[in-house]
Formats: sequence, structure tokens, C-alpha cells
Amino acid sequence: MKRPGVMILGTDTGVGKTRVAASLVRALRRRGVEAVPWKPYATGVERDRVTPGEDADLLLRAAGFGPERLADVSTVRLRRPLAPALAAGFGDEGDVPSPADVLRRAPAGALLVAEGCGGLLVPLTAACDQREFCFDLGLPVVIVARPHLGTINHTRLTIEAARAGGLDVLGVVVCGFPEDTADEATRLGPSAIRDFTDAGLLGVVPLIARPDDVDALADAVDASIDVDALLRAMRAHAASARGAQLADADRRHVWHPFTQMRDWQAREPVVIERAKGPWLFDTDGNAFIDGVSSLWTNVHGHRVPEIDTAIRAQLGRVAHTTLLGLASVPSIECAEELLRVAPRNLSRVFYSDSGSTAAEVALKMAFQRAKQIGEPQRRLFVRFEGAYHGDTLGAVSVGGIDLFHQVFGSLLFETIQLPAPYAYRRPAGVSESEFAEASVAALERTMRERGDEIAAVVVEPVMQGAAGMIPQPPGWLPRVAAATRAAGVLLICDEVATGFGRTGRMFAVEHEGVAPDLLCVAKGLTGGYLPLAATLATESVHDAFLGEPHEGKTFFHGHTYTGNPLACAAAVANLRLMADRGTVAEAARAGDRLGALLDAAFRDHPHVGDVRRRGLMTGIELVRNRATKAPFDARDRIGWRVCAAAMERGLRIRPLGDVIVLMPPLTIGDDLLARIVEILAKSIHDVLPETARP
Repeated sequence: MKRPGVMILGTDTGVGKTRVAASLVRALRRRGVEAVPWKPYATGVERDRVTPGEDADLLLRAAGFGPERLADVSTVRLRRPLAPALAAGFGDEGDVPSPADVLRRAPAGALLVAEGCGGLLVPLTAACDQREFCFDLGLPVVIVARPHLGTINHTRLTIEAARAGGLDVLGVVVCGFPEDTADEATRLGPSAIRDFTDAGLLGVVPLIARPDDVDALADAVDASIDVDALLRAMRAHAASARGAQLADADRRHVWHPFTQMRDWQAREPVVIERAKGPWLFDTDGNAFIDGVSSLWTNVHGHRVPEIDTAIRAQLGRVAHTTLLGLASVPSIECAEELLRVAPRNLSRVFYSDSGSTAAEVALKMAFQRAKQIGEPQRRLFVRFEGAYHGDTLGAVSVGGIDLFHQVFGSLLFETIQLPAPYAYRRPAGVSESEFAEASVAALERTMRERGDEIAAVVVEPVMQGAAGMIPQPPGWLPRVAAATRAAGVLLICDEVATGFGRTGRMFAVEHEGVAPDLLCVAKGLTGGYLPLAATLATESVHDAFLGEPHEGKTFFHGHTYTGNPLACAAAVANLRLMADRGTVAEAARAGDRLGALLDAAFRDHPHVGDVRRRGLMTGIELVRNRATKAPFDARDRIGWRVCAAAMERGLRIRPLGDVIVLMPPLTIGDDLLARIVEILAKSIHDVLPETARP
């Protein structure tokens, strides 16, 4: 359960935040609640002493504290009366703690009443404003407004900005209301806030004769606001009861993907409520490192300001419009940005909504193209053992994981399956190079013998994902591409998992210099924000569909939300941000760092059979015996148990059988990479305690 409390924010500076915070602390303490005030940032004050009449003085007296408690109540104290980022920027304030350090210094107490510094978007540092700080604090907010002209606009803007930043607004308090005013704007301000906002007017606190009298302030607040109802709201926000209600509703109504629901319903689900950067937070306030990037999608971390802003801006224009008979600005811009970073031979972008549909589109394009260029005999597709291209029926047909898809066998179309170079599981007595050679030789033989029957070869380039992070040896993919081309067969590269920097290149094909005929992308395209996929095609593939309408050459395929403007706007922002930040190069560097950490932790581990990595795309295969490579019995669920143990330690990861997958956001820092490996090592020991503790 999170600690209950509230953050008192204002529409501006000087609106009465301190009076509301102090009076609330006093009113709660008179009810026997251990309410503790906190002013995280204060400017225009002396650093080491409290001045009578300043905000901290009133807060201290409201709690019954003496001046010796100043450091508990007022954390960052800057002399210049400016926004904290500006005040600290002069360089003569000494060491100013980071916002993360300030959060760790929040005072102890049963209930926290925190007060902001100025308005909601005031910069606390160059990289953090007050809204961001409030989000990290995790408390609901009360907004204090003045009753004068302009209050409607300022209040609505603050509410909108607070909610856009993920803050829970409990309501609005109008402070300092002159009850005998004749000014219409002032007199109508509170009712206008009630009528023109949906946040709720908690109360109107009048002007009092002695605003430094904490008991008089508490009396005024008690007479104006239902403090008991506000206390219940604070406690409800913090209580795990809401999380329990959601968990119960989840068990009764939500059918989870790739999940045995009998097993799921037997345990307590973790319900994620919010996120920031590489962190996920559940309804109880527990934090988890997002070690698999929310199923391999998240690029920069959660709540990226640039992507947030792009989505909000697009939402202010249009949320969705069809591409059937219309064009849209974001879909055009997204196509331009995609083709700017894609292999140069690709020139056309067909949108869909998931990795499965991107693969489905590619299969249908390849099949229809063959008919339209006069080669209708090309009806077959080549797939590889362990392949995964999604869960629609076409994508399943070219998949190679029986556990997922065997039940649908009678619904699938005919394909040719070939061996993949899974070096770790190669036959005894066969070298890695021999095994890879046998795999590619099988493809080359198939192309020579049946190439004229094949429409396309479908491959996950460089690394097979769902099969257990299986890397392909250098040189394998170029030979596949060459044999495919020699037979006049299209090459479909599925980069749904490997694209957008995961392997240390923007697209995995860049490692091998391969240019596919069709490229499938999704997952990281929007930075992990919204569902959007694309199938990129060459001009030659596109031209096979050109003709008169009556000829039937049109590609009759689409989705209601094809090229959705919100998703495309997110993708544009993501791709531009990746370019500006050098995200792919950073991912390659972070991948090397992760590799070194994993090598140090597991080089001689008796149950770590193989560590496979390209960039930040990593699989760690657990085995019963390292020397013999003997696997665990599937009923032991070793991989699942290790991931559950990691979750207990604050790391969210997911297994593929007994292969532990690590795929953190590309911007993950070195400290968190080290923490991930440390947690994983300890979690393996938790499940397999006969190993030496790392």
C-alpha cells in the first residue's frame, strides 16, 4: 500500500497553496491523523534558517514542529526568488540534489501533504519540471486557484496539463475569496470553475484576518471544505483496495494472450497503473524494471516528452481518418521517415496494425504478385524451423513453433520447412560451421529443385525471436538472399522483433548487407506507444499491382485503422528522436556492456547453457546440466519460476520456455543493466539453490 497524501499545486505563484497546505495539515492533525507537511522546493529563502512568515514557517507551525525540523519540511532551499532551475543555475547555491534525491528525502509520517513551487510546469532542473516530479511522487493533486479575473483559463489549463502528465486531480480549491467583493469576475470565479471544469470544486476558502494563524486557517478550511471526504479520497488513492478490485475484475473478465487462464486465475495479478522511463509501477506503488520493453516494443522508455507531445498535438487535429480514398499528413510523414532509414531498395509503405498483419500483408503481396506477373505456379512459401511471424492464419502457416500453432494445422496452407542454424542444439559431433552450412545448403537445394513453385522465402533476419533468441551465423543470411534471388523468389524479412535498433543496427539486415523485397516492421515503430505496423516493398513489387480498375490487380487488403494518424504521429516523433539522440549507436554500446555483464555473471554457471545476444536482444538458456546440455523437464517450469523470482526483486522479464529473455529499452543506463543482471543471477539461485550464490 502506498502512503496516503496529496500534492497541493497552484495555477500560479501566490495563489494560496501554502495556506491550503498548512490549514489541511492542521485540520488533519486535529483529527488525530499524523499529517506531515513538505515543501520539496522553495526559492527566495535563506538556505539554513527559517524566516518568520515564509512558507516553511507556516508549514512547521501547522504541524507543531519547531525550527529544528526545517530540513525535514523544506528540502531544496534557494536564495533567489526564481524558478528552481533558474535559481540553481547561477552556480552559487552549492550542491543542489537531483529530483530523484529530493524524492528520497520526503519526510516520514502517516500522511504527506506536499506543496508545489509556483505553477505546474515550473522547471525544477533543466531536465525535470514540477509535473514530472509530481508524477514520480505518486500522490493525487489538489489545485489551488485564485478567485480573480483569468481564473477560469488558468485553472482549466492546469487541470488539462496535470491530467496529460498522468496526475490524478482530486479537485480545485479557490483560496482567498473576498466575500464582500463587488467585482463580478471575482464573485463568479468559483461557480465558473465548478461549471466549466470537470475536476470538481472542493471548496472556497475565504480571506481571513490573520493568514499566519494556523488554527484560524484550519477553522476556515474546515468550514469551507469537506476535509473528511478529502481524507477518504487520499486514502482510497493509496489503498490497495482499488488494486484488489481491478485484479478481481481482471480475473473475471480479461482473457490474456499466451496465458493458461486456469493458472492465471490461481494467483494474484500485477496490475500496472503507470510508468516512467524504464520503470513500471503497479496499483500498490511497487516499481519494476521493464526488462522486456513491454513485449519488445519500448524504445526510449515510457512517457517520453517528445512522443507524448506529438500524440497530444495530433489529437488536437484528428484522431483517425481512413486511408481508403483519402491521404493524411501523419501517414505521409511517417512513410518518409521510415524510408529514410530503411534499406534503399524499398520505396513503398503499406500500413497495418500489428506484426502479424504486417507479415500477412507481405505473404498476400507475394502470392498475388506471382499471379499478376504470369507465374501462378508460385504458390508455396519457405519457412524455417523455430520461425515466428505472428498469429493470424497466414503468419501461422509460415511459423515453425508447434507449441503455439499445432492445433490449427488443418487450417493452414502448404509450406516448405527448412532447418534453421540453431548452433547450441546442433547434433553431437557436428561443428557450428558444418551445421550452418547444412542449413543453407538445404535452402539452396530447394531453390534449385523447386524454386519455380515458390513465391517467397520468409525469415527473421540475424536473430529468431520467439524460438528462444536464436542467432544466425555471419554469412548465412546473404547466402539465403542470393539463392532466393537466383530462383526469382521474393525475400520477406520479418523485422517486427529485430527492427528499430534492437540488434545494434536500425534494421538487422544491415549487419549482413541484405536488401529484402518486402520488410515487415511493427513493435518499436511507435516507440512502444500505439499499435502500428508496416510492410515496406520495392517499386518492382508495387508495380505488379498497377493496372486498370477492372483488371482486378488492386491489392484488396486493409484495416479500419490503416495508417492511424495518432499512431503515425507517434512513429514520426520516435524516428526523429532516434536520429537526434543517436539511439541505435547507444543501443549497440549498451548491448556490449550487457554482454560483458552477462559473461562475468554466467561464464561458468552450471545451469546457464548458452547466452545469445545481438545488441540488446538477449536469450539465456537454462539447462539441467551445462556439460551435456540436458534440458529441464517442461513440467518444472524453471524459466517461469526464475522470472517470477525476478518479479519479486523488481525486474519484469518473461521466459520462452527455459530461455530467459532480456530486451530492455534501448536507452537503459549502465547502472540498471548491472542491476538487471544482478537480479537475474539472484533469481536463478532462488530457483536452483544448489548453485553458488553470485
